[in-house]
Amino acid sequence: SFSKFDSPVRTLGFSHCGRFVAYASEEKVVSFVDVSDNSRCVVHQEPTVTPIQQLAWNPARNVVAYVGDSEREMMKEVLTIASYATD
Repeated sequence: SFSKFDSPVRTLGFSHCGRFVAYASEEKVVSFVDVSDNSRCVVHQEPTVTPIQQLAWNPARNVVAYVGDSEREMMKEVLTIASYATD
């Protein structure tokens, strides 16, 4: 389990290997958590322009695509791809 969040989680997904969870809430950040052991530490946070509505991992690599509302045009969506390197 995870500790209490400050705002509701809007979307989350597991990496293809099951080692990482990426999640986004109403805050302007995508957080990456290593769930391979019991520490469940946030290992990376990717700042975003707006709150994220949806994210999805690449089925073969540690790459996440996420989408949120544009600040200028609320009806237009913005797609961003973030690559997360692991050792």
